[in-house]
Amino acid sequence: MIDTDKDFVRRQYAAERKAYTELCRTEENEAITAHFLQSALYYNARTVMCYVSMRREVDTHSLIKTMIRDGKTVCVPKITDRNGQMCAALIRSWDDLACVGPFGILEPSEKAEVIEPNEIDLIVVPAIAFTQTGHRLGMGGGYYDRFLANTQAVRIGFAFSCQIKQSLPTDGWDAKMDHLVSREGITDCRTSKVQG
Repeated sequence: MIDTDKDFVRRQYAAERKAYTELCRTEENEAITAHFLQSALYYNARTVMCYVSMRREVDTHSLIKTMIRDGKTVCVPKITDRNGQMCAALIRSWDDLACVGPFGILEPSEKAEVIEPNEIDLIVVPAIAFTQTGHRLGMGGGYYDRFLANTQAVRIGFAFSCQIKQSLPTDGWDAKMDHLVSREGITDCRTSKVQG
């Protein structure tokens, strides 16, 4: 589909997520976090890159703090330019997220150590919507698609129930997810099988 189709669908699904009740959001946040932390995917990962949630995304603030306490090497996205480029910046505590990036997302300072893409074991990726087979509709900037093209890390999406769709408009360069974590459990997107 052409970009205008993506933009239309993006606005429609963003509105659906915005309308999700606070109770549903809280309950699903807790389930998603628990499924993830109890998984072998998390246990076996040494270096984890995770988005810093904002607005009505699946919350990752407490998750990031937990991963740091668990002794994981934790990095977060940091925008390096407005043309779709970002890096993975190391954080050692929540207090390292002292800056606000170009899109209003918390980031570490310019002095933060950069983790090379090939050093990352697992990446938690945000989106407007996902499919059970791993397709993802992002915000439209292409930051994650460009970054994911340079790493072999396992790709995991976090999704509220309202964000899981039968199909999405995609292009050849859109990065697919390996796993999807929802209230129901963890879906292996390569087989579409859910493990609770």
